Amino acid sequence: NYVEGVGGAGANLNGNGVATLTVENCDFSANKNNPITGMWFDISNGIGLFAGNFVSAALASCTFTNNYPTGRASAGNRNGVTGVGAYIYKTTAVSFSECLFRGNRAVAPQGSVVDVSGGVSSAAFTNCLFVGNQAGGGSYKGAGYGIVRVVLSSASAPCVVKNCTVAYNLTYNRSAFVVNAGTATVSDSMFFDNISSLADYPCDFAAAGVDASATVGYSLFTADSDLSLGEVSDGTLSVTEGCLYKDPLFVTTADEFKTAVKASAIGHVSWTWPGFGVMDAFDVHVRRKSPAIDTGDPKSAYGREPSPNGLRVNLGTYGNTPEAALSPKGLMLIVR
Repeated sequence: NYVEGVGGAGANLNGNGVATLTVENCDFSANKNNPITGMWFDISNGIGLFAGNFVSAALASCTFTNNYPTGRASAGNRNGVTGVGAYIYKTTAVSFSECLFRGNRAVAPQGSVVDVSGGVSSAAFTNCLFVGNQAGGGSYKGAGYGIVRVVLSSASAPCVVKNCTVAYNLTYNRSAFVVNAGTATVSDSMFFDNISSLADYPCDFAAAGVDASATVGYSLFTADSDLSLGEVSDGTLSVTEGCLYKDPLFVTTADEFKTAVKASAIGHVSWTWPGFGVMDAFDVHVRRKSPAIDTGDPKSAYGREPSPNGLRVNLGTYGNTPEAALSPKGLMLIVR
């Protein structure tokens, strides 16, 4: 689908302030938008899905692939396009469950792939996948907002991130996952080998702004340093127990990703977009000896994982799902 100067090429859903929204098993793919220079940027947001004015919005088992702006936006529209995959605003509670975001390209200033902001009181991301997306960059060299941007209505508003994988994404000058306002709790997730061209933000995750805070535990990151996760502009980040800083051994290796995007290393380096067919094909299932297997929070549910499952949840999108990698044969992990 293609639209000119408005949001929601895939779907534009506007509630009446008291309605609830449920979107299940939908595919938002290859939608395009051409923002009109000089117009207020909100009307060009949400190329895949643009939704607002609901009491709650629940998205489950949806796929967002290869959504992107064209024409003036990619050439440097000053306003940019926020939430090329999904943009949700003025909704009290927003949740994404088992949603996949692949190969979406927000080539513009203020660009992001998922944007939850503008009057949202709570957000939750569970078993979601964000892989092979781009935010910012283009000929205008706009900073972008990050692959996922969360700006909740207050500093105490909750944002839950559980069993998510955020990997192999490209940004110009933001983290892959940015909390600008709200209190985030991150667990059982993986943030790995996201690349940002400039060093103002960590590559993987940031609490950015005086109204932003995050507590992170039982998750995997690229590195135990501000290269990977940290605080920006008076944000507050607390890393608790159970975090790992190592290669999760995805099927698509880190070297294969670097080669595809012509990056000299992982971290704050330049990169090249290799094309939709490449970026949306990275496989982030983990291999048999992955450190992500059986290393989630001991209190988290694991019963949906096939046997043998080590009696403990795996990290990432496929943890506590039928797609979870099996525990090594003959090994049972007992947590006392």
